[in-house]
Amino acid sequence: MFEELEGVKARYDAINDRLADPNVLQDLKEVQRLGKEQAQLRPLVDLYQRYRRAEQAIADARQLLETERDVEMVEYARQELEKQQAELDRLARELRQPWCRRIRTTPRT
Repeated sequence: MFEELEGVKARYDAINDRLADPNVLQDLKEVQRLGKEQAQLRPLVDLYQRYRRAEQAIADARQLLETERDVEMVEYARQELEKQQAELDRLARELRQPWCRRIRTTPRT
């Protein structure tokens, strides 16, 4: 799944790059086609980026738990770890929804 999501994100980034190209902007049909594809990919890319941010927040909280000695900071890190793990689980379930699978597996031109 994550390999597919990386591919979708790469395609989304490539579309953004193409839409910033002055030569592409001269072709209205191409701009419309790219804009439509970008709009179709955006919800999945946004969801995937939130998933990756939650992963990073979990890693940061774990690092804090390993290194911090202050009791209040340790408690904060534990709470943050629990909160981010719940968010990660929720996002993972959402990424497995049928609408996400359809976007991930739709052939791109």
